[in-house]
Amino acid sequence: MLAVVVLAGLLGPLVSPWSPTATDLTAVRTGPSAAHWLGTDQLGRDELTRLLVAARTSLLAVAAVTALALPLGLALGALAGWRGGLVDALVLRVTDVTVALPALLTGLVLSSVLGAGLGGVVLALASGSWAAYARLVRTEVRLLRDQPAVQALVLLGARPPRILFRHVLPAVLGSVLVLTSTQVATTVLAISTLTFLGLGVRPPTPEWGSMIVEARPFLASDPHLFLLPTLAVGVVVLAVNVLAEDAGRWVTHGASSTPRRPAPAAVSAPAAVPAPGAGPRTATGAELLVVRDLVVELSGPAGRRRVVDGLDLTLDRGQVLAVVGSSGSGKSITAHALLGLLPEGVGAVARGSVRIAGREVLGRSDRELRRLRGGQVALVPQDLAAALHPLRRVGAQVAQAARLHRSMSRREADRTARELLGWVGLTDVDRVVRLRPDELSGGMRQRVLIAAALAGRPDLLVADEPTSALDSTVARQVRQLLARVRDELGTAVLVVTHDLAAVAGWADTVAVVDAGRVVECGPTGQLLQRPRHPATWALVAATRPVAPPPVTPAGGAPLLRATGVSVVYPRRGLRGHPRPALADVSLDLPVAGAVGLVGESGSGKSTLSRVLVGLQQPTGGTVELAGRPPVPREGRAQLVFQDPSAALDRRQTVGSALAEALELARRRGLPATGDVHRLLDRVGLGAEHADRRPWQLSGGQRQRVVIARSLAARPDVLVLDEPVSSLDAVVRVGVLQLLRALRQEGVALVVVSHDLAAVEALVDEVVVLHRGAVVERGPTAQVLRAPRHPVTAALVAAAHPARPTPEPPHAAVPADHRPGAAVPAGRPRERTTP
Repeated sequence: MLAVVVLAGLLGPLVSPWSPTATDLTAVRTGPSAAHWLGTDQLGRDELTRLLVAARTSLLAVAAVTALALPLGLALGALAGWRGGLVDALVLRVTDVTVALPALLTGLVLSSVLGAGLGGVVLALASGSWAAYARLVRTEVRLLRDQPAVQALVLLGARPPRILFRHVLPAVLGSVLVLTSTQVATTVLAISTLTFLGLGVRPPTPEWGSMIVEARPFLASDPHLFLLPTLAVGVVVLAVNVLAEDAGRWVTHGASSTPRRPAPAAVSAPAAVPAPGAGPRTATGAELLVVRDLVVELSGPAGRRRVVDGLDLTLDRGQVLAVVGSSGSGKSITAHALLGLLPEGVGAVARGSVRIAGREVLGRSDRELRRLRGGQVALVPQDLAAALHPLRRVGAQVAQAARLHRSMSRREADRTARELLGWVGLTDVDRVVRLRPDELSGGMRQRVLIAAALAGRPDLLVADEPTSALDSTVARQVRQLLARVRDELGTAVLVVTHDLAAVAGWADTVAVVDAGRVVECGPTGQLLQRPRHPATWALVAATRPVAPPPVTPAGGAPLLRATGVSVVYPRRGLRGHPRPALADVSLDLPVAGAVGLVGESGSGKSTLSRVLVGLQQPTGGTVELAGRPPVPREGRAQLVFQDPSAALDRRQTVGSALAEALELARRRGLPATGDVHRLLDRVGLGAEHADRRPWQLSGGQRQRVVIARSLAARPDVLVLDEPVSSLDAVVRVGVLQLLRALRQEGVALVVVSHDLAAVEALVDEVVVLHRGAVVERGPTAQVLRAPRHPVTAALVAAAHPARPTPEPPHAAVPADHRPGAAVPAGRPRERTTP
């Protein structure tokens, strides 16, 4: 649409037989005719010709204003956001002054100084428009600068210009395009106003704004003179908005996300009865959720691929169904498909039936789905940080959910929010409701999300990996909370997880998903004790602890030494208090050594990880890597971030991210570690994953990509923050073997994990943190088998639920499902999203 307007403005005046300034007082305000297709104006001038010439004038003026204001605002905003400090303060003060002055007043003053004409108008408007771009870019860059994706690039050795131009500014471009679209209408109206005041486009040159002003006296008798230029302005603004939306989606997610999502086609359930133990139960009339023959397809570089292929599920009211499977098996996609939350533009239900309380879900309108979500079905998503608004207080967010789905007053919703936050186990509710998400630990955020999900009194609660990022103590509490949701509220719970041991004690039924299908389904105890399918047997057997082989650390001076490290965060606001995160923490790490950091959520483990690699400076104490403070851009210490989604550039393909890491390593003079495909193979991923973007991968696959990227830097020290939390049991075994192999190659490890079995399999020494202080340390076996401190004892007790001992399967277990198979030798067979 915008292209048509631009072409008409450029070419129309050249082919029109009329001059835009030629008057004919004998044909004033005539209607459409063969000679004048849109009639004439109050001076007898051809209306169509004037509209086309005005389009060229207005669009050229808008383009000129944008061409001047956008680069200036982009450059100053990026500089202020990245550098911070004095530069940021100076740019921010100048933009504050510019924004505080009314744009029209600024235009009037500058236009009067510069003189009337299009050039003066463009300079005047550009001088007031750049500040909006600068403020937006500055805010976005400041937020992105501290994100794991940017910090990972810093650790890989990327310089600021490379990070800004290749990663940060392209990520900001979507927001800039949206702002540009809103500035178009403002600029057109400002030009019109200045023209009306005699400071804009000089008559008789036509311009949309001046045409609107001239037509106002004839609005009653000849409304088309007013409506035509108004419609032209509206069409341009609408076209720019649509273009900005699509362009923003493209620059954020990549080209494959731009197609619109096709409408799903719901079909009836298949008549065939699944094989015993491999599908849903026969209908009994008590079902709340019934899924039949569900097929979900996602688009990717190679076209559309099936990631869920004929899946069947049944969940009764007041029951807990655990959907368990390996990474990329389709379990999370299934959960999102139930609520119509597939990725926009790339995901679609090809066929199948999803019935909740007897009503078909597939094929419903967006309005009907909004009523369904939260009211009848609620979702607790896997990404805790992204699920809560970062700037709003958590009490208001829970109250909003209650108001949306239960038609409460504000006071009633606030009271309900407090009751729910107390019911889910949060103490000091009066303080918690005033906090923002970044002031909460992972376990507290999980409880807030559960409270918000329960605010609408849903019949079904869908929890996607509810405990994967939590320490063992908090994870057990969350599992107990979900069991209370079933027992006390009668709410059915659908749990999506990769950890069979986590659901062994409280789920009523387990459905094992492999390659997009339910391959086995049955009561939890029966399925865990007598698994039938090789995929189930492999998941059960892989939960058994892996005996760590002996690794002898090298002698001599420590490679990494932290002495008396303390970190205190400054207070927030006038009433806030400084928050200590670490207090007098010390540790030594030899070459090829391994230290485990364990503790409850909020104990300071992640803060210490950032300090050890040099991303954060300690308030007190020292950190030395090979005898001197760690320099992040040297790449000698790498950090595998806890959230793999935030650690990867969403626009960048996996192959491009790994190739960039290899290139940066070569620039530092390090020997090559192979190519992209070799890195993928080391972490158990296939060559087909190189062409996919992070949002096209499962959580476990993203975790392995982050590990592969860190290996490309050939680090001396590898700090791993929850390295196996998102991995299924089979893949987890292979990754643990890979990390032990790195120790044999001389790489030292710092392992931060709530998975004590993984810690025991990897490290020689364990350091237990509690509220930022070391409460216990010692050899791994001694600390984990004979804990002395109550915190350690609680962690150990919560980390060792009763593990089932499966009987041998009836069929031979394929090599790629055996828990002992190393990742490089044989990757676990999995169905991946494209």
